[in-house]
Amino acid sequence: MKKTITLIALIILGFTSCHVEDIENTNITQNEPLENNNDNTPSIMVDEFISLNSGNYIDNLVETDFLVSINSIQLNPLESELLGVYSGLNTKCGTETKTIDSSPYLSYVDGVLINKNTRKTKSAGKSLKDTFGQNAKFHFKSLTKNGGQDTTIQIYVPKFVNITSPKVTDEKRFYPPCYYKNFILRWNADEQNKNGLIVSVEWTGIVLYGKEANGYIRKTDFIKNDNGEVVLNEKLFEGIPNYSLVYLTLLRGNIKNTIVGDYSYKLVGESRTILPFILIK
Repeated sequence: MKKTITLIALIILGFTSCHVEDIENTNITQNEPLENNNDNTPSIMVDEFISLNSGNYIDNLVETDFLVSINSIQLNPLESELLGVYSGLNTKCGTETKTIDSSPYLSYVDGVLINKNTRKTKSAGKSLKDTFGQNAKFHFKSLTKNGGQDTTIQIYVPKFVNITSPKVTDEKRFYPPCYYKNFILRWNADEQNKNGLIVSVEWTGIVLYGKEANGYIRKTDFIKNDNGEVVLNEKLFEGIPNYSLVYLTLLRGNIKNTIVGDYSYKLVGESRTILPFILIK
């Protein structure tokens, strides 16, 4: 088995994926063709970051005691954005190595209380949907008896990201065919987002026509300018067979590592959207 793992790709692309249980309305299904299962075909596994630059997203590699995040995901172009929230220990997926029990602060984003035991994204008429595209106030209220100092930190949370081309308008065109050369990707630009975007192409082994295959390939790249258009690097599609079902994820966000009292916190606001398409070579 060929195995190429790039740690930066795993961490950058999935910087809130450990907390998917906080996404609203988790009973979601996606329309997918039947998978090809051929155990006799050699297996391939590739997961790599093809860019030498990752902008502000590299800050996700910095370890902190706690994480406070708000995020949105559009599971396909016909779905509405779903909101997710999290506040708690900043543990890696599948590990619980922290010796700290809980944060000594209540965490609020624009007046909405955030904690790991609630999916609430509204409070007193305020909705976190209104936070995207705005400067958000992350407020920390001390829980200590001796009255620790309350703290407010402001970061910009980028707009919801939506892909505008290739355009999917109905279920009949749910899987647009896309040629890998000069693949132009367009989205709603956010001129206030100075962090660029992350784009990922993921193939799970499904080939619709021709020779069957069995494997997994995910390649990730950095888009420096949030101007609404880019020609995708052809390296994103290397190794993926012709007529494959591929998922493209486009993500933009902001990360700030900071100190509140005696503890370190990672503040995150991000939005991502997923486009399924048929790769043509």
